[in-house]
Amino acid sequence: MLLVAPMGFLRDGATARHIVSGLYMLEHGRPAISNYLWYVDPLAPWQTHELLTDFTLGCLYRLTGEYQLVVLAAAVAMALALSLAAQISLKSGRCSMLSIAPLVVLAATATSLHWSARAHIFSYVFLVFVMLLARSKLSTGKLSGLLFLLFAAWVNFHGSAILGLPLVLALMLARQAVQKSVPTPAPKPLLAYLPMLAALLGCLSSLRGPQYFTFLLQYATQGQILGQGSEWTGIDTAYGIGTWAYLTLALVFLANCLKNWQQYRRPDLLPLTLVTLVFALTALPCMRIIPYASLLMLSMFVARAKPEESREEATSGGAEKSKDASPLFLSLTAILILSFAATAHIKDMNPHFLPVRCSNFLKDNCAKETRGFAYDNWGNYLYIKCGQSFFIDDKTEFYPKDFNTAYRALLLAQSGYQDFIKEARFPFILIPRQAPLAEALEASGKWRIAERDEDAYLFMPVQAPLSTP
Repeated sequence: MLLVAPMGFLRDGATARHIVSGLYMLEHGRPAISNYLWYVDPLAPWQTHELLTDFTLGCLYRLTGEYQLVVLAAAVAMALALSLAAQISLKSGRCSMLSIAPLVVLAATATSLHWSARAHIFSYVFLVFVMLLARSKLSTGKLSGLLFLLFAAWVNFHGSAILGLPLVLALMLARQAVQKSVPTPAPKPLLAYLPMLAALLGCLSSLRGPQYFTFLLQYATQGQILGQGSEWTGIDTAYGIGTWAYLTLALVFLANCLKNWQQYRRPDLLPLTLVTLVFALTALPCMRIIPYASLLMLSMFVARAKPEESREEATSGGAEKSKDASPLFLSLTAILILSFAATAHIKDMNPHFLPVRCSNFLKDNCAKETRGFAYDNWGNYLYIKCGQSFFIDDKTEFYPKDFNTAYRALLLAQSGYQDFIKEARFPFILIPRQAPLAEALEASGKWRIAERDEDAYLFMPVQAPLSTP
């Protein structure tokens, strides 16, 4: 995918928001506090809290002024998450390489619904690391220290760190069940809960401080404005092969659970199995959970237990072959990554989803002070491309309710939209082709299409000068 379709990682304008935030940190030595790019109210609070993601993507973009390193980081993160999840099944579940390979393909296809180079793609790696720790035999003290560091990093890359807490709880329950079945001295009661406490403290370690919890509360209590038809709704086959891949993976996992229930009901696996099934079911009413559920299922496949002798023989023989092959695979992977980084030049984002031609037109024909209207997901992209502040960006759920209502009414060409446009005196309007406003402007005779993309129209007033501020 890195070689054949790298633009698949650059299909969301929200990637630009992380880059903009990261560039601000590099230029000012601190995160942005106010939404300085929102020309309606530049003193409003800045609402990006994935600071480590922002800093990482900002640095990568700054190194070249292009997007290839951003794509590379996203691809490596996704490949690492899938590889580690498969390795957990190979090592702990006694699955063969041939049996896990098609499952990796299904999981990769399912997670590709959310492969854009955004904060969540890095969170998948942290999720799998938690699964690795869940299968480890580390002492309680070492495990707690690692969990704290892991969750402290995770929460600053993406707010989904809270999704790792059920896994830590399952880990604790599994450990306690195993300890009860083995005649060993019982640990002190408080010590048994130390891993959960460490993970929770890590989750509370946002670099934004208490502001972060206000952010989460506001995000959870106010619905998406125009995103209700996408990632936060129930599973939808209209999204294509990724949806079908997830449903297939879920059915295969369920069949594997039923076939090998004796394995899954072991004290060290049962809590993790139940958590994985809950994630798999939650993904049905909420598509946003699909990647997390896919990675969890991929890491939880097991095969029917073999006799001890055969298992030892298979393990030693498999380890020998794996040992011999690993350096070759790692070398080829390193060559691929370095070759891509050195030779690829991705100067712009995905033209199938972003207004590349329209933004080039604005860059060449409009001053930076021009304050037009653009679809929310394109706001930060236009800033990177043209240096223009925006009417709204993709953090729609954090704008005032009345403002969002007006924005939506305009985009949908609802009653009173003409008065809004007349009062605002927009020098340009950049919107998706399918937006009702596009049809209304085209039919009005007062606006002309100055440029167009696969999914965008750039409207300008008839007979208006192009550089009107």
